[in-house]
Amino acid sequence: MSELKVSTTTRELTEAIISSESDWQNVTGITGDMGLMQFSSSTWNWVCEGDPFNIEDNINCGIKEIEKNALYRWSASRESREKYIGWYDKLSSTTQQFVLKQDILCSCVLYLRDRLNFPPIRNFGELNPNSMPRIGTIALFYYPIGGHHGGEVVEVNYKGFYVNDANFKKCQETRYRFISWIDWLRVGRGFYSP
Repeated sequence: MSELKVSTTTRELTEAIISSESDWQNVTGITGDMGLMQFSSSTWNWVCEGDPFNIEDNINCGIKEIEKNALYRWSASRESREKYIGWYDKLSSTTQQFVLKQDILCSCVLYLRDRLNFPPIRNFGELNPNSMPRIGTIALFYYPIGGHHGGEVVEVNYKGFYVNDANFKKCQETRYRFISWIDWLRVGRGFYSP
């Protein structure tokens, strides 16, 4: 394992992913993915440094992605199927609970479900605006790339407003993100009061 100091959870996730992705073989996979952690060439060029077949470079990049909650990079190998054990099932129950908590950051609906009361929905496109902008409402967005999104309004002023949300940046929490009224005209659908 890499010389980087990592938490027990990150180490366990790294080892489980390597086991499921490449079975500890530093090879090119059947889909063209590379190295122990099986990065695609486009992902490697975008987020990693060095040689994908250099074990240290490959693991170091994997650790950095795990610590950024980019577990979606290994979603194809996450779940078990017939004659295959996915990396999730190789984790201790404590680490599985950690992963489930991190999954909430990959959905703006699940993230806000923990904070606000609104009807059961799959995405924020299912809610119709019913409120003026105020603290505690949900700002309903539609982004041409990304689709429907929602964020909890935490401050409103004459320049715009601030939201707390998740998955605006893939699988990450954003706190106090500012939206100007001019930007709102481009991407805003309205506000929903739970």
